[in-house]
Amino acid sequence: MARRFPSIEWAWPQGPKELLIIAAACPHEARAADALRAWLDQTDFDDVTFAEQRLLVRIAMRFPPSRLQIPERGRIDGIARMLWSKSRIALKAAEPVLQALTAAQVKVLVIKGASFCALDMANLKRRVAHDVDVVIQPETIPAVLDVLDGDGWRADHGASMLYLRSLGAGFHGINFVKTPNGDIDIHSRVYRTVARDNPAETGIWARAVEHDFLGARVLVPCPTDRFTIALAHGTMDSLHHADWIVDCAGMIEAGEVDWSLFLENVDRLKIGPHVHIALAYMANRLGLGVPETVLKTLRPRSLLPSFETLEALFLFRARDGHSRVSGLARRFFRLRHLRRIRAIDACVQKGGRVRTGKMRRRWRFPETTGAPAPALVQPVALRAGTSRFRLIVDFGEAVVPRRHYLEINTSSRHLMRVKFRDFRGRGRALASTEIALPPDIDPRDLWVSSRPAGPLPVRPSEEQVQTLGARPVRIVALPLQCD
Repeated sequence: MARRFPSIEWAWPQGPKELLIIAAACPHEARAADALRAWLDQTDFDDVTFAEQRLLVRIAMRFPPSRLQIPERGRIDGIARMLWSKSRIALKAAEPVLQALTAAQVKVLVIKGASFCALDMANLKRRVAHDVDVVIQPETIPAVLDVLDGDGWRADHGASMLYLRSLGAGFHGINFVKTPNGDIDIHSRVYRTVARDNPAETGIWARAVEHDFLGARVLVPCPTDRFTIALAHGTMDSLHHADWIVDCAGMIEAGEVDWSLFLENVDRLKIGPHVHIALAYMANRLGLGVPETVLKTLRPRSLLPSFETLEALFLFRARDGHSRVSGLARRFFRLRHLRRIRAIDACVQKGGRVRTGKMRRRWRFPETTGAPAPALVQPVALRAGTSRFRLIVDFGEAVVPRRHYLEINTSSRHLMRVKFRDFRGRGRALASTEIALPPDIDPRDLWVSSRPAGPLPVRPSEEQVQTLGARPVRIVALPLQCD
């Protein structure tokens, strides 16, 4: 087999990762069992990653003791029970939110792992669901945010509800968490790189079927749409998790895929090269019954790889399989993919995209009398009529190089978000920026809040708090004259 770039085999899983995928997804039981034994022979259980644990859950259900005797049975079953318990606790935490959304007349479409659980809660024994992925319609976003805010949920990246409300539908997905176990992903559309009026997107809602899930009435995509969603999301993620391959294998073997509808969706989404790599792997390496006519339709007609084919190769190949050079190429195509997502977000957002301003480093903080003590939220002391001012911020003693984010809001409205990148990571972190206020803003009702620099888990470590947590700040606001 040619595993050299740019053949599609170069992007396929290799080594221990592939053995575990074969054990979980290959329809030939004897080959799957041999792959599991080979993986166990070369793996130290103390080093098993979360991604591997997720596949072991599938394998534990596929190979009970009556079908396969292995010395590691106790540890595998223990992992399966642990992840099942965590999934059940996470779903229980999401139950009040789903019920409240149903009561508020919000249509909720569940996708990914939650959709399989909604069809049959018994699937939770073989499918990890530590979060609940739901899709909502743009016009219901205010009601959804009201429900989440009222129940104590927060965006894991630390943005305020005022900021989230200002986005409107200008986001693909936001992860909300609640101590101690709540984790919900709210999506404004299913697919990242197409608008909500794309037929592939609207068709999901039209074909979805209602089911009872956690005491709420939700919509579940049809099998072909679940298949398309799994491929559209999974092929862009460098095999970070491989559950989606096992999901797709099960639907192929069960004959649930309408291949004509699937090819229509792929064409509308323009993900042919990505899907071809995945399905060719499933057919050639896993022995799944993917129709040859489907592979022929998806196969590139040119021997020279297109830009889209190159993107598919670099985004599908596992991250730990890249060299330094191919890793840079992967980063380039990943940024290209993210730019397409942001372009769609900007198109659907009312009033244009909410941008994040930049702060410049400052070497001295004006030691004025009455400068407030450090706090996460600070009032901006400006007089009536002020339209422009310089904001000077003292983030305190730096611990590590990191980003800092601030929000400037009124009591009821988000104005702007600013970022300071402290590359030095030592000494006092000082920064400043100039801010112009809209004419309808009262400068006496202005607040600066320090926000986290990135997604924080429900139970962050001390290191995560240092690198990502919100820092108490001191501020000084100096009015500027208009030109």
